[in-house]
Amino acid sequence: MISQDGRSPKSKGGIDIKPSSATKADLFAYGVAARITGVEGRGTGEFALLVEGVARIKIEKIIQERPFFEAEITYAYDDAVSPQDVAIQGLFIHLKQLSRELLTLLRLSSLLPRKPGSAGLSPVLARRLELHIAKNPIQDAGKLADFMTNIVEASLEEKLQVLAALDVKTRLEKAIGLLQRQCGDIKNNVSITTITGTGIPSNIDLDQMNRANHQRMRRTGMSGLPLPGMGGMGPPSEEDQEPNEMEELKKKLDDAKLTEEAAKIADRELKRLRKMSPAQAEYQVTRNYLENLAEIPWSAMTNDHLGVDTLPRARKQFDDDHYGLEKVKKRLLEYLAVLKLKQSINDDVTTQITKAEEEKAIEKVEILKSKRMVDKSPILLLVGPPGVGKTSLAKSVATALGRKFHRISLGGVRDEAEIRGHRRTYVAAMPGLIVQGLKKVGVSNPVFLLDEIDKVGTSNFHGDPSAAMLEVLDPEQNHTFTDHYVNIPIDLSKVLFIATANSLDTIPPPLLDRMETIHLSGYTTLEKRHIALQHLIPKQIRTNGLGEGQVEFNPDVVSKIIESYTRESGVRNLEREIGSVCRAKAVEYAEAKDSDHAGE
Repeated sequence: MISQDGRSPKSKGGIDIKPSSATKADLFAYGVAARITGVEGRGTGEFALLVEGVARIKIEKIIQERPFFEAEITYAYDDAVSPQDVAIQGLFIHLKQLSRELLTLLRLSSLLPRKPGSAGLSPVLARRLELHIAKNPIQDAGKLADFMTNIVEASLEEKLQVLAALDVKTRLEKAIGLLQRQCGDIKNNVSITTITGTGIPSNIDLDQMNRANHQRMRRTGMSGLPLPGMGGMGPPSEEDQEPNEMEELKKKLDDAKLTEEAAKIADRELKRLRKMSPAQAEYQVTRNYLENLAEIPWSAMTNDHLGVDTLPRARKQFDDDHYGLEKVKKRLLEYLAVLKLKQSINDDVTTQITKAEEEKAIEKVEILKSKRMVDKSPILLLVGPPGVGKTSLAKSVATALGRKFHRISLGGVRDEAEIRGHRRTYVAAMPGLIVQGLKKVGVSNPVFLLDEIDKVGTSNFHGDPSAAMLEVLDPEQNHTFTDHYVNIPIDLSKVLFIATANSLDTIPPPLLDRMETIHLSGYTTLEKRHIALQHLIPKQIRTNGLGEGQVEFNPDVVSKIIESYTRESGVRNLEREIGSVCRAKAVEYAEAKDSDHAGE
């Protein structure tokens, strides 16, 4: 609500008058007729109308004030502008020049150090506005003045004066005055003294300026700017002493030792990033992508513990961690034996290649390279009832090999993108579970446990997660696994995949065909008793804060718990029952200690 003289109405307390209490004297004589284009809901239960301006209006007579205003109005349309009108043509050209200059200054101020209160503008929005300004013919001179008045920083009273200017020439003059003032303010706020010998170029394109030109422009043309690295400006600030973010990112990418294809893409994206303004939405997307590339272990590996005592040490590791399961242990030892022989052959070939390179026998080197053994890790599927040790067995394999271990829970995965990642075009896109696992372990040859693979989702409107696993678990294909987010082939052939399942019924046949199935049957009573005495009881005693000798289980007690209190193939319930006994003894010891303290 605005009074007739153009001032914001104030009550005695200095507070703006509310629309519900406004009177006829508070209304401005001019307004805008608007068309309702939509309704926008707010979280507080309120609604906002989306409107589009149609034409100026002038209030001729107020008919009523309560419960709402009604008035007689007249529509005020712009008079047709003649292209031969020299005065308006000159003002229109001047307005366009000032409009382009303002957009250029706003774009520059978004990249350079600014004083508080100065405005900035993203290059994308600036290009759209430039296109809009360029397309305006002289017949729409009044509309361009209205448009730029809306963009420019001005008081409400000044904008109302432009609204009240029904004459196009007067409106152009007022809009030009507002633009000239803001251009001057921005130059002062951003501390621009000179850019070129003649002033601000109206057609400068910051997106096309390469890094060298940008630096030269800052050194020679903007000598008044307090920018880093410029002589005569005093000692550098702490912010200037910090390493350049782009250089840090480039160093990370160099240290990651990317593949040839990945290096080309990273170099291209890094060049694009240098040309972007941090205000652009795509800037953060591209930067996140490059940081993800740098975190993927393209070549980092752990050395397998495949020495002289590999098999005896691995056998001891398996026996210490698991009782029974001879068939599974046998297959895992076979894998370690094959891995050891392959490494031995490759070591001999590497020695011969080094010798041939010293002799400069190029043909011999190529022949020897073809003799290297390719490591295609088997895909093992451990099938058995819950609690028989499938997950812990995979950990033992990683320990025996000296590799890093990572568990991926597939139970309840319903979206293909969780496996293969989201494409970068989506908001908050991220890599899939496989690539995230590689990033977490930091090496390219870990042991991955694909837990509960029989419970992965089937085909739905989000895709087929089980089908996405086909490429991951195929030794012939996974050396070029492509995540949708990364979109660069990643070598998974060095990863040892071990999958677990309770049943084969829900696993699709094509997926099952890619894995080597090993069945784990349930434990016998004797095996359960041995596991309880050697592993479960000591573990539960430590877990429940008891010391050695405070709780004793003889074999008969353990057999009674197994036969009378648990009926299962594994040992999970057995461990729970043993834990309940330990907790009961813990209560007795705690109460005894309390009574001793009370007696003292």
